[in-house]
Amino acid sequence: MFFAQQGVGINTNDPQQALHIAGTTSTIRLDGLNAVNNASNSGDFDGNGNLSDNTFPLYINEDGDFLLDFNTLYISEDEDAIQTTTTITLNPFTNSDGNGAEEVFSFNVTTTRPTILEIKYNISFEVNSNAAGDEIEDYLSRRITNYFTVGGATYGIASKNFTNRTPSFSFGNTGSNETYYNVGRGYVSLPAAQTYTIRFFGEVSSGDSYLATSVVFGSGIDSLLFRMY
Repeated sequence: MFFAQQGVGINTNDPQQALHIAGTTSTIRLDGLNAVNNASNSGDFDGNGNLSDNTFPLYINEDGDFLLDFNTLYISEDEDAIQTTTTITLNPFTNSDGNGAEEVFSFNVTTTRPTILEIKYNISFEVNSNAAGDEIEDYLSRRITNYFTVGGATYGIASKNFTNRTPSFSFGNTGSNETYYNVGRGYVSLPAAQTYTIRFFGEVSSGDSYLATSVVFGSGIDSLLFRMY
């Protein structure tokens, strides 16, 4: 570290500002902003063991302080964002293409200026063979998808493929009922100051008209975050 009258230089003895860190690979580390010391740092949130792909925006407040926390338009926190479940049931031979979609819930957002809206969601679902909750016992796959729309455009598509057992010639009740989640994220340009409706959808695809499938969306604890830029 080099000290000079005009500033403090790190890796340089000719600082050009009050603090000048020289070097093409130089970085700054603030322990007060790491996952251990700062609740706004979620650390390895995707659970893949790679911290390099988990980054968080850094903000500067009116006093010039560096912060990780931000002001949200809406965040569900410890509350369940979806209070009412929505069920999509595909009955054998009554659905021509083996697909079904329903609106799960919606939110209205009012802006006072053109803005970018960030939306993150975590929507729960259960997969059964019928609306009574009987388990699926075949080994065939179903696709469960969530997304949201604004002004007719689709954003934040997230899907999971569900199958309940491996192929075999054995019979019997080998299925299981569990709660699964689709996690999605999207950025929407809102070009004018007005009220927008954000509609969240659930979609089920069995791939064939004869496969009985029933999916309950909002069966667990769901989360939602809206943030404006």
